[in-house]
Amino acid sequence: MQPTNKITQQQFDDIQRAILAAANATTKKNAKIPLEKAKYIHSQLRHQLSDYVDEKLTAAINCAEDAAGNVKGKARLLENVDHYLYLFKLKVTFE
Repeated sequence: MQPTNKITQQQFDDIQRAILAAANATTKKNAKIPLEKAKYIHSQLRHQLSDYVDEKLTAAINCAEDAAGNVKGKARLLENVDHYLYLFKLKVTFE
């Protein structure tokens, strides 16, 4: 079956919320649950996504993990999260 890049608006909202919560968490510990949720939703969506779109979502999650907590260059890391979420959103269609 070919990837369709189709997801629901609710799925997008849920994964975006989890990624942003993790990225903006004040500690790595506080980011753990939102990151796990984002990774779980990602695992459910993966079969629907083309490789390119999957890479953008993976990058957003990885950047959120890097940005979590009190880290150097947090503003730039948050920009990266937003950038990859934007690229992901551009390539998906909502059911």
